[in-house]
Amino acid sequence: VRDGQGGQLAHVKMGACRHHPMSTDAVIYDYVNPAMAYRLYLENAQHRSVLRLLLKRSEEVMGNDSCSCFDAVVLDGKAVGLDGFKQVVSKRRDRGDDDWQVPEEGLLQFQFN
Repeated sequence: VRDGQGGQLAHVKMGACRHHPMSTDAVIYDYVNPAMAYRLYLENAQHRSVLRLLLKRSEEVMGNDSCSCFDAVVLDGKAVGLDGFKQVVSKRRDRGDDDWQVPEEGLLQFQFN
């Protein structure tokens, strides 16, 4: 049911709940403390979303040096380092620089600090 004013959700009626185990493909993302090792399969949309969240978080914390929170970057089994990482991610210029373009395939591993 909507509240009639701003269209905000005011009431939710649930008829049933059931247990649904977390997918083995799911990546854990802790907004409060995202510092951890990541293993992202970029074919998976959720994994790409986590990468974009981390890029935005790094940008908020580090400013112009937005990728410096990423360490020990490995793409498809090859160490690419920070410079190589900056080659595969980029800002979308057509959206006011508020969105990141990330690869849609490959295995990306890194430590986020």
